[in-house]
Amino acid sequence: MFEEIEPQTDIINPIVSLTDSNDSDTPIGEFGEESENVEFKSTIIYPAGATGPDIDTQMHIILRTIAGFMNAKGGTLYIGVNNNGDAVGIEQDYSLLNTSAKDKYTYYENNDGYENKIRSCVTRHLSSVAQDHVSITFPIHNGHTICKVEVESSDRVIWYDERHAYKRIGNMTSHLRDLSIE
Repeated sequence: MFEEIEPQTDIINPIVSLTDSNDSDTPIGEFGEESENVEFKSTIIYPAGATGPDIDTQMHIILRTIAGFMNAKGGTLYIGVNNNGDAVGIEQDYSLLNTSAKDKYTYYENNDGYENKIRSCVTRHLSSVAQDHVSITFPIHNGHTICKVEVESSDRVIWYDERHAYKRIGNMTSHLRDLSIE
């Protein structure tokens, strides 16, 4: 039922502790590096630098990434992988899936609830059409459950809340303005 993600053979698989996750000298992890078509998020609950859970802010960031991939060449978002490319898992997120101040739906505290949370947000903020461009799986890697969101590019602009457009450019998601949207 779960697929095992094989590490890239051309990358050394260092052992990195979670306390080293922000160290710029840390070697590249088992998932490689972020790029034009790959993005890592450790969680859907905690935004980078936050002192507490804020699922609404983090989901906004994740949805911008998904829209950015759709408005570019597509890509893969790995949730449960830190910025160094090491698996940290999503298990710690389950108990906080229902902490949103904006989303009143109730989600199961498992992979099904996790996927439903993401898909609900995609439909609400990006559109039901955007749903057709998203595939979500939960592979196990080194004992950690990872959420793998594969995003296909769209042949039309995908808007965030009908007024913002984002596009993946290099290893970042950019807010498009005026003529760059065309």
